[in-house]
Amino acid sequence: MLFRSGKMLVVAIVVLGGLAIRTPFFGDQSWDYKLYFGSWYGFIAQHGGFSALKYDFANYNVPYLYLIATLTYIPVPALFGIKAISVAFDFMLGFFAYRIVALRYPGSWWPILAGTVVIYLPTVVLNSSMWAQVDAIYSAFGLGGVYFVLRRRPWLACVFFGLALAFKLQAVFLFPALLLFVLMRRVPWQALLLIPAVYLLLDIPAVLVGANVSTLVKVY
Repeated sequence: MLFRSGKMLVVAIVVLGGLAIRTPFFGDQSWDYKLYFGSWYGFIAQHGGFSALKYDFANYNVPYLYLIATLTYIPVPALFGIKAISVAFDFMLGFFAYRIVALRYPGSWWPILAGTVVIYLPTVVLNSSMWAQVDAIYSAFGLGGVYFVLRRRPWLACVFFGLALAFKLQAVFLFPALLLFVLMRRVPWQALLLIPAVYLLLDIPAVLVGANVSTLVKVY
């Protein structure tokens, strides 16, 4: 019980510390924010929130635009909201790193160390809190996919790989590992069909408000 309480305290300190080191960067407006994310927020806000998704104004797939559209209904500054989304996925990324290492070293401090390293990596910190970039989103879903493969839950794993791809094309860099999982019989090939299925299902809300299906499918 004492060991568990100690771990919970350390986790709380890690999370609070991770937030603290990101906070000073929240006021910085990167070129990515000025040219892309902030402009997309402005366009969505000016064109009716979610209904703006019927227009072709961004070079990202719509799942990320759903998140930005949601922000337009919340009384928070655009810059803060956009960065807060990415930071939240920083911690999800650290969580799955923790869970993966815990499969190999249960009941030890190694999982907490792994999660801490991921959360405090300078590239992870700056990507979200300074540049307002979204790489933690697809990375978190991708790492979640790896975790569920290791847990022998291949269908759920492919749902996560599909979510990763739906948010950003760079998720394809994980697919060679996914191929190995198939060859090792850790993932049935039929489960791979969930990846494009998830991608297409996430396009449906945008189609319902008038987005062009061909544009959505060919966004990459």
